Amino acid sequence: YILGGVGLLFYTATTVVETVVVGELAEELGLRRSSRKVRRMNQHIVICGYGRVGREVAHELTSRNGTFVIIDRNEHTLATVDHPGAVVVRGDATEEDTLRAAGIDRARAMIAAADSDVENTYMVLTARALNPSLFIVARAGSDSAERRLSSAGADRVISPYRIGGRRMALSAVQPMLIDFVDTLSAGG
Repeated sequence: YILGGVGLLFYTATTVVETVVVGELAEELGLRRSSRKVRRMNQHIVICGYGRVGREVAHELTSRNGTFVIIDRNEHTLATVDHPGAVVVRGDATEEDTLRAAGIDRARAMIAAADSDVENTYMVLTARALNPSLFIVARAGSDSAERRLSSAGADRVISPYRIGGRRMALSAVQPMLIDFVDTLSAGG
């Protein structure tokens, strides 16, 4: 029993160590592969936040053959990215190192699409400091956030709630206009 128990203990310890080491090594190799891809990118778009809005942005950029990098903190969220050519960077987009890892200095645009107005404001401030010529589009959840994001350096501030409300009202009042705009948008 003692020999069997010791053998089982060593086998379990070896399996655990192998899983941890191989998993970390695979993650490190994946991060290095992403890093290499980002270094080759130029004039790309950086999407900060891969929630509901970020997913739609990525979908639209994919349909228009855009090159982009997605930044998000959540590893499980990034595992769901299925856009061909998209490069993912795991990290906090309010941090300079994370934005640099996404190639912010060579990017043509950044989209701050996090759910938090505060985070989006910090993203805009940090990105503007790193790349003064960057075109920045930011998501805002309130009127005061829109003003704050503009003051922080965002070139365009978008309120999904305002746009959604207008679109719903127009769909009820002028549905043909919405169909016409959608047809034009799909063709461009």
